[in-house]
Amino acid sequence: MLIGGAIAIKPASTLILAASKLLTAARPGMIESSFDWLPQIQGLAVSGALIQTVVFALILLAVGVFGARMLTE
Repeated sequence: MLIGGAIAIKPASTLILAASKLLTAARPGMIESSFDWLPQIQGLAVSGALIQTVVFALILLAVGVFGARMLTE
């Protein structure tokens, strides 16, 4: 990890330098934009929990059906 970090220092510093030059060359109006179009974190958390619950319920249903089929055979 230390060797990889030592090797990555030069490219990372070059990337940071290039990004800082790009941000200073950009017009102020370009950087200041509204992020209202991004989904809110609460919505993401609720939808993620809902999807996880549905997937878990489907897995339980499949295991139950498979188990019932095994018992009848």
